Amino acid sequence: FNQLLKLTLIGNFFSLASFGSLGGDAARIVLLNREIPKRKIAIAMAVMMDHLSGLVAMALMFFLLTVGRFQELGEQSVLGKGALHFTAVYLGGGMLLFLIGFVIMSPLVHGRVHRGGRWIRWEFMRALPEAWDRYRRKWKHALAGVGVSCVMLASYYLTFWAGARAVGCDVSVGTMFAAMPVIDGISTIPVSVSGLGVREKLFEVLLADLAGIAGAVAVSASLAGFFLHVGWSLIGAFLFFRGKGSVTVREIRESKV
Repeated sequence: FNQLLKLTLIGNFFSLASFGSLGGDAARIVLLNREIPKRKIAIAMAVMMDHLSGLVAMALMFFLLTVGRFQELGEQSVLGKGALHFTAVYLGGGMLLFLIGFVIMSPLVHGRVHRGGRWIRWEFMRALPEAWDRYRRKWKHALAGVGVSCVMLASYYLTFWAGARAVGCDVSVGTMFAAMPVIDGISTIPVSVSGLGVREKLFEVLLADLAGIAGAVAVSASLAGFFLHVGWSLIGAFLFFRGKGSVTVREIRESKV
């Protein structure tokens, strides 16, 4: 757990200066692959499943908490409606692809594809479905991962609520939880560095729609929550640069992963 915690914090640091979370994913994969080179597919799958479990958790929060809250609005801005519809398609499609993946990667399907030695030249084509199918067979662990992701997302959303209250934005927890799945889902798309600009605009639009909060106050709330997140990234920077990452790498080597 200690190694994974440090890798997560280091990943947060690299995500801070990259588009979406691409930098953080690359850092985690590289650090692990340096010391466990024979498990490249397993490492890549673990990082991907980390994202997918977070996607499922975000989709659950969106469809349970967000959709109904926006449906209660008598009026809504054009941009707010567009963001809501885009998020519904994005998260709904993501969950559908998640389920289709388990079907395609199941032994019943990929066993037929590889029957007779087909694709034998590409080990990756055979190993990837086997790695993916492990999550189907270990479904209790995968489900637990989704549950943990729900708790982590709730904590992340509460961070922005606390930041909003700190700058005098009188927004309720319910309003923040209704807006954040849309904001978080769109701002993680790799179109800007660390989601800056996209997040602030969505805060401005959605908090105005949901609670009539002034745009300047909503933007301040977004930046306050973001800078609280930066604090964790700086801890990751310290862990990475302390001895040029040697501590993290040594602990990975000594672990029994």
